[in-house]
Amino acid sequence: MKYILSFLLLFLISCNQNRFEKIIVLNKNNYWDIFKDGTKIFSNPSYCYCFGSNGSCHYYNYRINNIHPVRQLFDYGDADYPNTWKVKSDTLEIQSFNYLIKHIVTDTIILVPINRFSDTLILTKSKIIVP
Repeated sequence: MKYILSFLLLFLISCNQNRFEKIIVLNKNNYWDIFKDGTKIFSNPSYCYCFGSNGSCHYYNYRINNIHPVRQLFDYGDADYPNTWKVKSDTLEIQSFNYLIKHIVTDTIILVPINRFSDTLILTKSKIIVP
């Protein structure tokens, strides 16, 4: 019985991981707008992530060019963050920061920081059209 329960738990974690990876990268638009806990989700986002199916992750900020929004790769200055992401069971690592995957649906993901050095993040599938 103990082995059956262990197998079922491992299966559920694996399904959650595969489900997350499918939601986050198997779309034409891999951009996810970032909102910190407590900000208005319907306000204009300032930043977004782009998750690649190869494990790459890039952080962008939005700026307005004339009338249209433009995504611009974020300049970290002297800081050096890896441009990677990966899922391990119920944890998402983005650029070496670890988050617990608290909630996930097809267009919204809630991430709670494990190390408490960052804010809770709400990622929403970007609806911003960049020309």
